[in-house]
Amino acid sequence: MISSELKAFAKEIENQLSGRLFLVGGAVRDMFIGNTPKDFDCELFRVWPSDFVGFLNKNNIDFKFNSDAKFPVYRVKIIEKFIDDWKDNWIEIGFPRKDNKTGPKHSDYDCIIDPFMSVIDAAMRRDFTMNAGYYDIIEEKYHHLGYLNDLNDKRLNVVHHERFKEDSLRIMRAFQFISRFDLKFYQDVSFLILNSEQMMKELYTIDPSGIYAEFSKGITKYLNITPSLEYLENLACMGCDFFDIIRQMVECNQNEQHHFEGNVWEHTKLVIKNAVEIANIADDYERNLLFWAAFFHDIGKMKAFGLKNEQPTAYGHETESDDLVEQYGTRYGLPKKMIKQIIVLKHYHMINTGAKNRKLFEIAEELSSVGLTFETLCKLMLADTYGSLK
Repeated sequence: MISSELKAFAKEIENQLSGRLFLVGGAVRDMFIGNTPKDFDCELFRVWPSDFVGFLNKNNIDFKFNSDAKFPVYRVKIIEKFIDDWKDNWIEIGFPRKDNKTGPKHSDYDCIIDPFMSVIDAAMRRDFTMNAGYYDIIEEKYHHLGYLNDLNDKRLNVVHHERFKEDSLRIMRAFQFISRFDLKFYQDVSFLILNSEQMMKELYTIDPSGIYAEFSKGITKYLNITPSLEYLENLACMGCDFFDIIRQMVECNQNEQHHFEGNVWEHTKLVIKNAVEIANIADDYERNLLFWAAFFHDIGKMKAFGLKNEQPTAYGHETESDDLVEQYGTRYGLPKKMIKQIIVLKHYHMINTGAKNRKLFEIAEELSSVGLTFETLCKLMLADTYGSLK
């Protein structure tokens, strides 16, 4: 999978600078499981950034400096096209570094470049073992196979317990990796997160768009969405307030005559699973929308909860708790347009074949006012129906 051109580029770095170029992170992970990497990220050892820039200029190699990063990263164009079916012709090259936490916010950290640290030490800053593999381009050899073997065993494991806690966005990265690779998470991952007061507080300081982006990766690229939902449930029920709405759904019972599956959250998990499967696979927005519409569709049951003949009821729940959709939708970074669409879908997910023409026209107008049609509503209703069938 490594082209001769990329290998030749790595050898020139070794010949002229005595440096060693490694593929890192997701590219190594994808290669290990037999997928073609979409992005080629590298780390260059034994070379200082300034010397690398001199090498690029000397050899007339096009490059761009990523000025947005807190650490030196260069996008390098080594040839016109060196990998079959690769959509880009640039690779990204960084340097071994250590990240030091400097304050209470997610973005509060400094980076120390150290090109001469060992490969194992360089890997310590990474989040999960599945992303901590290194591939020597010249020797064509994997490093840290023990880490990568966690992928074979479908395990989500943390690389370094203390350094992991320095970045609270990793809580959300766990969601998307569990979903995308159908991974098993273990209680020690949850305990590690929940025992870090710092991570819990920092979740609220992350730009909500970053939260939404991680959710979106897990939703649009999912292999199995259910384990990732169980991961969030585990965090919520063990005390993570950021997902307390899930705990509230877990604690809200339903009438077993209509919902054999159990509480509101058990039903919601099934509806979400159905919704992402029904969604247009080529439309990332619709898949996100239906995921979140399913997530929130029964959120009003907690407020509408009652008892009739000693059985739980939730009459009128579809029009309750719009404020919670706005509150948690904003917390999780959903676009304002999507939040409005979800509220309309929630209001009408209970309509039935007995609805009169005038009512249907009213619903059509309200759907149209937020940019939707009956097709999206019907998909949610179908997912809801399949979420309650024995």
